[in-house]
Amino acid sequence: MGPWRYVFATMITMGLCGLWHGAGWTYVVWGLWHGFGLVVCRAWQQLKWPLPPVLGWAITFAFVMAGWVLFRSSSFEAASALFASLAGAGGVGGTLQSAKLLAAAALVSALVPSAHELKDKLCRPRPAFAAGGAVLAVYCLLEVGQGAPVNFIYFQF
Repeated sequence: MGPWRYVFATMITMGLCGLWHGAGWTYVVWGLWHGFGLVVCRAWQQLKWPLPPVLGWAITFAFVMAGWVLFRSSSFEAASALFASLAGAGGVGGTLQSAKLLAAAALVSALVPSAHELKDKLCRPRPAFAAGGAVLAVYCLLEVGQGAPVNFIYFQF
């Protein structure tokens, strides 16, 4: 009964998380989709068969992008139409406006550090700034209570 408890708890929790994001069935299915992904990931980890990192990244990326189609669609019909278009059901169309711009964007996204990497390198804690911020926060907190009381805005209607 042990693994089934995990599956049940994960699916219920993620279904509720989907409902929390929006009052529609596409949100609930989006949550269940992620619950399914978590269950499959856990089962795969139990097998102890590691995937090559690039393959794991590609599978995760495709899985999450498919979930976003559900999340952003107004209905299952709209999601189905978008999935069909992504699979090429309507044919392949469009033209590439600027190959140079596409190549530059690909290079930048591959070579420039991500925002999180930059944050981790550049935003080191600085005790002097933290102390100054704490003093400013205490000052603001003490100043909030000064002056005449103001009625809550909703009491004015």
